[in-house]
Amino acid sequence: MGYPMLRRGSRGSAVRVLQGALNERQLEFGQSGAWWGPPLDVDGAFGPITESRVKVFQFELWLIEDGIVGPATWAGVLANEHYVIEHRVTLKPQRNESSCWLAVTEMLLGRSLTRAEIQARVPRQFLAPDGGLFNETDIQADGRVLKAYAESFGLRFFSPKSWPAAKLAEVMRRGPVAVNELLNLQRFHANLPTESHWLVLGDIRGDGTEAGTTVRVYDPLPVNQGQIFRWGYKNLVQQFPGMSYQLLQKR
Repeated sequence: MGYPMLRRGSRGSAVRVLQGALNERQLEFGQSGAWWGPPLDVDGAFGPITESRVKVFQFELWLIEDGIVGPATWAGVLANEHYVIEHRVTLKPQRNESSCWLAVTEMLLGRSLTRAEIQARVPRQFLAPDGGLFNETDIQADGRVLKAYAESFGLRFFSPKSWPAAKLAEVMRRGPVAVNELLNLQRFHANLPTESHWLVLGDIRGDGTEAGTTVRVYDPLPVNQGQIFRWGYKNLVQQFPGMSYQLLQKR
């Protein structure tokens, strides 16, 4: 059964289902659920207390903490997620504005790379003057750049394609993936040099749909800092349709 999207001000039977389910999940969390507060009144009114409890629950499951109960939160509340895949990824910030490719490689491999190792493994023609890694359109390489780079570090290379949430989850069962986010699709389709940025998708959970799936993103930017955040998969691919241009994964 599908339930409607709920938020503060919602009323009715679906809110009562939500409140009852949140109380049950709180008990399942044991000691960590004790700090949530007293059980919710199952009164069918989505007020500030219910909203606060939803945000606490979303935090516990690393969902988007917006207090809105959509497909991803419903799947978590009702304990019917199709996949919950978590990997121990250590965030590696990039060392300068152009080295996101190096940072995500280190995240996939789980270790830092020395300058000597980089120079020995990465073919010189693939390195841009600013220290970045050339994209296919930069040197008209027809996919050879990233394939060769992946092979040099023992990584699996996935050719450009669209990734429905459930298919991406299947791949991520084997480990986190690095995604090459194209920043200007028009230039790319015109076969012109195109900037991109590499991110790591370390964790994924959801109900098998785009709207009901959340990913945890490990971004090597800002320089020397990096950041970890959660993103609804549907919103992610809508905002960055070139996000899954190419994928890398440790073999």
